[in-house]
Order: sequence, then C-alpha cells, then structure tokens
Amino acid sequence: MEKKIIIIGGPTAGGKSKFALKLARKMGTVIINADSQQVYRELPILTAHPKEEEKKEVPHFLYGFLSVREKFSAGIWLENAIRNINEAHAKNLTPILVGGTGLYLKSLMHGIASIPDIEDEVRENARKLLKEIGSKAMHAMLQKRDPETAAKLKEKDGQRIVRAWEVIEQTGKSISSWQKQPVETFYGKSQFEGYFINPPRNELYKKCDKRFEEMINEGALEEAKKIIEMNLSSELPGMHALGLSELILFLREELTLANAVEKAQQATRNYAKRQVTWFRHQLPELTEI
Repeated sequence: MEKKIIIIGGPTAGGKSKFALKLARKMGTVIINADSQQVYRELPILTAHPKEEEKKEVPHFLYGFLSVREKFSAGIWLENAIRNINEAHAKNLTPILVGGTGLYLKSLMHGIASIPDIEDEVRENARKLLKEIGSKAMHAMLQKRDPETAAKLKEKDGQRIVRAWEVIEQTGKSISSWQKQPVETFYGKSQFEGYFINPPRNELYKKCDKRFEEMINEGALEEAKKIIEMNLSSELPGMHALGLSELILFLREELTLANAVEKAQQATRNYAKRQVTWFRHQLPELTEI
C-alpha cells in the first residue's frame, strides 16, 4: 500500500500551523517543519514556533534544531525532512509537512537538481566579494557569466546572486545549466495530498499585523537584543527573519518602536503577498482552501 504524505503550504500568518495541528490531532500523527526560518532555535517568537504545549501533544520535527550561526539550505532541509518522513512511515504514520517556504515543498514533491557541493573557500570568497562591491555590481558581473540566471534575479537579491556565482566558480557551469539536468525525485506524485491555505487578502493582512503585535508582547524585542549580542553577519539566512532587522534598528535607536513595528508589518504583508503568488504558480496542484 502506498504511503501518503500530507503537504500544507501557504502565506505567513495564514493559519497553516493551526490547520496542521488540528489535522495531526485527528490523525494521531507527526508534524514536520517546512519553513526556512523556524529551523532556528534563537528565534522562537519572531518565527512563530509551535507552543510547548502543542509540541507535547503532537510530535513536531525540524523546529529550532539549528543555531542562527549555522548555514542552512534547501538541500539540508530535504535530507532531514526525508529522514523524518521515512521514520513516520516506518511507524505507519502519515506525516504532515507544513510551512511557507515553497521551494522546500517543491523540492520534496518534484525533486531537486543535483548541484555539486561548494568548497568553503569558494563560498567564502563569493560572500566576501558581495560585501566588497555590493549586490548590484555583483549582479552585473554575474550577468556576463550567466545571463540566463541573472535575468531572473533582482539586483538586491544578494543571497541568490552569491549562490549563482559560487556555483559557476566551483563547477565552471552556470546554475541554470545544472537546474536543467534531470532531477532526483524521492516519492511518487500520487503519494502527496496537498493543501494551500489562502485566506481572503484583507483577512490575511489583518492577521499579519496582529501577529506581529503579539510577538512584541511575547518578547520579540528580547530575542532581537540577544541576536545583536551574538554579533552575527547580516548575510546569514537566519538574519532575514521577518521583523528582525526592523527591531534591531529600533534597539540601535535608528527607528522609533512605532515605526519599527509599522515597517515590520508592511514587510510581512509584502512577503505574504509574494508567497501567495509563488504557491499559485509553482505548486498549482495543491488544493486551495
């Protein structure tokens, strides 16, 4: 008998976790995180980790298992998620994967291009170059070596520009050419049962605003203060958590708290809008509810 996997995707603050928890209780199964920011242990409030009582009631995996100091990628997530899925299947459970990082879910459902590992020196040199010349200039350099990928990237998207640069430096081939190679798949398409949680736009935006206010009340400022004390590179993926940069600016007295909250709420709404567009175009097989 074919073993099933339930996928729950959608925008931030849209109600994915609540839906997943309700379903997991009913099924007596486990929940596996598919959100790129909820993997970090130092950001439980700003990235909306499940509550302790929820984790005691339903087993949750891949939440807060990494430090923000550590590198993370879709490939690392996929390796961990597959292990947790297979462990659930071995216990005759149907795992529920929930999160807003569509790339993670798409890589699980459709496979991922097999790009060779990047040596630390190559990766470090690429990041150093970005820091020295900025994302706009690096984008222009990438355009000369990999115009196809550069055309898909915004000049401000330093993280993806660096990724494309390090791949071509390491392998001599563009990331776009690697992505055209046959992908490795892990499960059959019929094994997936997927849902796209998408509340009405006005309702979603209100939820985004309300949730950030609740985060402030729950101690998000203390979280941001601890991150400042860690003196981390702004290039680390964990530093891109929604609202973190705005709260850091407040703590450094570069913004008022009201302005920081307003900017963070706006950034969250913008991100939610982009997520909705992404899921609709990239994973149309998910049932919208």
